[in-house]
Amino acid sequence: MEDDQNGRQSLSEPLKHPWRTVTHMNFKPLVNLRSLVLAKINLTEVPKNALVGLNRLESISFFDNLLSQVPRAVLSNVQNLRFLDLNKKPIQRIQKGDFSYMMHLKELDMSSMPELVSIDSLALDNLPELTKLEATNNPRLSFIHPRSFYRLPSLETLMLNDNALSVRQLRAGTDF
Repeated sequence: MEDDQNGRQSLSEPLKHPWRTVTHMNFKPLVNLRSLVLAKINLTEVPKNALVGLNRLESISFFDNLLSQVPRAVLSNVQNLRFLDLNKKPIQRIQKGDFSYMMHLKELDMSSMPELVSIDSLALDNLPELTKLEATNNPRLSFIHPRSFYRLPSLETLMLNDNALSVRQLRAGTDF
């Protein structure tokens, strides 16, 4: 663990051994943690209470792990989250409820997911502070429901490049 230039605690170096799971509440003593990077450690699951007590956590990266779905239960415990990185996961679908309780989320990155095929109806619903959504480089992403992006009043940047989306689908429009 190291302090950044603002004196915030951060776990930024990938762990040397692969984990299969994060243990129940093992970060609880890190009450001042603002940024958590759990990259390239072969995570397959994250227990619901793994991040309990991290009330100051603003940024989390699950980059390049083996999570097969959005860890929605654990994310419901970090309600002050501003940035979420879900890059390089074997997630097939982004579903309604995946980002519930994330009222302060500003940036969401769901790129380079080789298995992602669809973003379901209301998958990104009621994220009032979301300003940037990146879903790029998903070679199998061929369907985005017209109501996937709903109630996103602050959205400024939407990146959907390098996916398998058709022009016809994009012309059909979405309800932003």
